[in-house]
Amino acid sequence: MNYTNDDADKSIRQRNFIITVYLIPFLPVIGICSLIYFGFISKVISQEDMFVGIVALSSLGALGSGSNKKKWLKMPDGTFHYVQNTSHSKNTTVNEPSSYEEEFYYSKDVIIWSSFQGAIILCVGIFMGINYAKIKLIVLPSLITLTGLYLTFHNLRKLFEHKPQLKLAKSGFWTKDLGFIHWDDVKRVTLSQMTDGKGNTTTYLEIRLKGTPFELVNQPDHRILISDLKHSEHIGMKITNLMDNYSEQNNQNPSKN
Repeated sequence: MNYTNDDADKSIRQRNFIITVYLIPFLPVIGICSLIYFGFISKVISQEDMFVGIVALSSLGALGSGSNKKKWLKMPDGTFHYVQNTSHSKNTTVNEPSSYEEEFYYSKDVIIWSSFQGAIILCVGIFMGINYAKIKLIVLPSLITLTGLYLTFHNLRKLFEHKPQLKLAKSGFWTKDLGFIHWDDVKRVTLSQMTDGKGNTTTYLEIRLKGTPFELVNQPDHRILISDLKHSEHIGMKITNLMDNYSEQNNQNPSKN
């Protein structure tokens, strides 16, 4: 997608928004659901299996659409701007410190537990597939198996990731996606939490920078999942303390920066 995000390419951006947010995620879903329906009318799969497959695939399409939509930002005039990998380019500084106050890595306990849960789901899917003759289901075991595979290997990849995911310094912070960001370029950093039906809480670190398109619509520039990080419960307080200390030092020595 090569365009300048101005009025001259407004129609191109609108078209690409529709393609990436709606067509790309849902066209494969429609195709696979059509095959599932064909399998049903051919009496290869059951009606229950067909309904499960269509619902699950529709949910997957909705997730893909939501993920792609995050790459676009709706501006106050109603137009959409593609902001993937561009929102922080003007804020990243080369003045990265030689050492950091705190570094946060993936928590092995959390990742191992998540991998174990994925392995259980995988085993359930395989067991259901082996016993296909008894349960008369094809689509459901396949979806469960694929979900288990994804969760297992996605979390195992994190288990062998030995690099820090977040680093905090007196002058700023570092993430894998943003690089080093100076506190002068940070408007606000907050924590947001989401709780599922089972009472499990997922915590995100929301970063809002100055002078980016996201600031115009009051949206965070970047969100980091910190629930998987070791000592994640201390991250919010440490960031607040570092930002406060940096602000106090600037007030005492205004000519330093």
